[in-house]
Amino acid sequence: MAVIPPDLLDRIRRLEEDLRELRGRLPAPPADEPAPDVQDGNAGDKPETPTR
Repeated sequence: MAVIPPDLLDRIRRLEEDLRELRGRLPAPPADEPAPDVQDGNAGDKPETPTR
């Protein structure tokens, strides 16, 4: 089992708190549109290929 240093755990907790705060500032998505991270399961990993 790996041991995570306490300073790294503290940094992760602070980043999670910052993320929650930033998400709270975002406008809510329209009711008929799913959240961006579940729309296509891709979450922006690959650039879209243009269609011809």
